[in-house]
Amino acid sequence: VGKPSLDSALLQLPHTMLSVKTDSNAYLVFHEPRIGTMHVFAENWRNIIARGCLPIAYVDNLNFGNPEREAVMRQFGESVRGLVEASAILDVPCVGGNVSFYNEDEKTGVAILPNPVLMAVGIGKGFLPKPAACRNGDPIYLVNGIDGLYSAIAEFLGKPVAVPAIAMEQEKATGQFLLGQMGDESGKCPFKLVHDNSKGLGISALELALRYGFGVQLDTEDLFREGGYLIVTSQEAGKSLISSCGKRNIPIIKIGEIGNCNSISANGVSFDWAGLVERYNILPRMMGYG
Repeated sequence: VGKPSLDSALLQLPHTMLSVKTDSNAYLVFHEPRIGTMHVFAENWRNIIARGCLPIAYVDNLNFGNPEREAVMRQFGESVRGLVEASAILDVPCVGGNVSFYNEDEKTGVAILPNPVLMAVGIGKGFLPKPAACRNGDPIYLVNGIDGLYSAIAEFLGKPVAVPAIAMEQEKATGQFLLGQMGDESGKCPFKLVHDNSKGLGISALELALRYGFGVQLDTEDLFREGGYLIVTSQEAGKSLISSCGKRNIPIIKIGEIGNCNSISANGVSFDWAGLVERYNILPRMMGYG
């Protein structure tokens, strides 16, 4: 009932929904193996939550270089520590997996980046996006965004990369709160769209615009800020969301609003829509999917 496009796949089971998602981020894990792995776990958690399901279990596929090398073994050990910590706090057990070592070039000995891949499953009532309900002026909020998270732009520009600690307890509380809103017994979910913000605000907003065909007007200097959820509501529901988050000490800021179809702007500067579409789809097209 929900294809694995923006967040996670949603499957219909008897009396419930099942959500499935796979995530990884080798760059984060390379810079901080333990904390980076916890960030990957949190992203996996958010992708399941965004589909209106509670994560109940995960499997892992841990890919590393030669464990006989001290640096590689350290990466592996720290990554596993991160998995154990995140799993315990979020109460999502590991039910299977595998480890792949010696992933390196035979001639040069250069290893792959440490890359734990996680696949989580969740069950619940499910949440289907309501793009048809979106109207110009509907607010877009960032809920529980993370300050100073590693951004690909820093890597690209050769800037120092710092991966901050992640508050897994806050991730858990935020996810449970959002699930409670989606599972309102009245059936009146206040959210029109919910999307994990793992690639930075600019890219996450572009994904919404490309997927659903409406425009996005961003009003924030933090275009590369990562973590948390992007949520679209009505103006009235937005006021209630701000109040509810405030009572629970969950960070929330308005970062923009829905705009005209097939357009995206940031701080008053409009971007070439056709050019964005072209660049965003270039890799799928090269792989034969476009």
